[in-house]
Amino acid sequence: MTSELHLLGARIGLAVQGRLDQAMQQELHAAEKAVTVSIRRVASGLKNEMRRQVKRAGMGEGLARAWRSRSYPHRGFSLDAKGVVWGAAKYLHVFETGATIRAQGAKWLAIPTAHVGRLGNRRLKVKDFRSARLQFLPTRDPNVARLVHRAGMQDTLLFWLVKQVHVKKTLDFRGASEKWLDKLPGYIVTAWNRAADPATTR
Repeated sequence: MTSELHLLGARIGLAVQGRLDQAMQQELHAAEKAVTVSIRRVASGLKNEMRRQVKRAGMGEGLARAWRSRSYPHRGFSLDAKGVVWGAAKYLHVFETGATIRAQGAKWLAIPTAHVGRLGNRRLKVKDFRSARLQFLPTRDPNVARLVHRAGMQDTLLFWLVKQVHVKKTLDFRGASEKWLDKLPGYIVTAWNRAADPATTR
């Protein structure tokens, strides 16, 4: 009788331990899913906000889409999930701080007008017009000049020439990052509760 009671107790202990292990595994999976889903949500939210900032600044759809996001892991869930948001365009950082841009190794910065076409994915530069023999025309402002293409009696303005350009701060990546990071704990708690509740995962 005593041995039977010991055997029954051992079986009950194993059953309880098994349920405890199962519950812990379910809770761990819920935590991994909550962290990963929330990281992806924050990274995507920050990317989309930066795209909206670029559009509001009048920089166009192409530059807006230069903001990208990526989350790790790509598949599955992890407590070590990470998210990265970055601007793929070369000079986006200038619009985050504001700056004065000066010509390097030259006297003038060439700003193309609407008359300058494109070659593939890039706007044509002054060096692309060497065979066209562009004409340099000064203005009353010693810091501004023009490059025109002269055909007979008609001049077509291709480039404004300036010695420097002042770029105002129009993007706030740090402020947007802090705002979205502040949302992360709440997102995790909400997602964790949802993942751990069987009624919401059916």
